[in-house]
Amino acid sequence: MKPGKKPIPISVRFWKMVKKTSGCWLWLGTGVPAGYGHMKDADRNNVYAHRVSWEIHFGPISDGLFVLHDCDNPCCVRPDHLFLGT
Repeated sequence: MKPGKKPIPISVRFWKMVKKTSGCWLWLGTGVPAGYGHMKDADRNNVYAHRVSWEIHFGPISDGLFVLHDCDNPCCVRPDHLFLGT
């Protein structure tokens, strides 16, 4: 990044890559072979898009918990299709 330029917040970058449908909200950005979307956080670490969605809508995820999909669609980031589990 250029000196003096502010980073774009992850929530802004997230929404640019989401296509809302009547069912799942589809991640259009990069992904892993298993179909899960991912992006870089502020520290340039890879993070899963569905976890970013959870944190945008519900807040931090406790250690040891996973964000799971009711819809069984790995590229879905719709918050009401997601739940926490172990």
